[in-house]
Amino acid sequence: MKIKTTVQEADKPVTVQTTEKKQPDRLTAMLLPSILGILLCMVCLCQMTWAWFSATQTSETAPIKSANYQITVTADDGTGAVSIVDQTATLTSGATYTVTLTASGTASTGFCILSYPASGEDGTAVTRHLYSAQIASGDSVSFTIRVEATADVTVTFSPQWGTSSHKDNPDISSGTALTITD
Repeated sequence: MKIKTTVQEADKPVTVQTTEKKQPDRLTAMLLPSILGILLCMVCLCQMTWAWFSATQTSETAPIKSANYQITVTADDGTGAVSIVDQTATLTSGATYTVTLTASGTASTGFCILSYPASGEDGTAVTRHLYSAQIASGDSVSFTIRVEATADVTVTFSPQWGTSSHKDNPDISSGTALTITD
């Protein structure tokens, strides 16, 4: 754009000055901040992507150890030890057994569930469960079982770590005499 300035005074010649003043192109002026913003965003995106895929974090994993609780079962009918396989024993009808449950493991306490087949009041087959008193690791509970069923009975001893819901009124404790009938 050209600006013309005219100055005229009396008795002096007329002087005309022209100066050219350049103004930036309006479209370039409007787009330049947007282009710079896009370039800045692209640089940040590239840096963030590189950081994401090149970052490594390592740490040692701590092993998780749960408590274990085991019961060693010994049973004797007066003539010798009874064979107990996988915590299961077959007890002969008419015999009396002295059973000892010895607890071991990393759990501080637990109990044992004695299960055996029986008949319900209506004659249907059911499984009875008897709960022992709390047995701390390293302690034992000894009791007797008299089998008065018409046939041999298979008894299963299941160790359970923790506190029994029957702890206040256990079915089995030291000195208990149990009778298994049909």
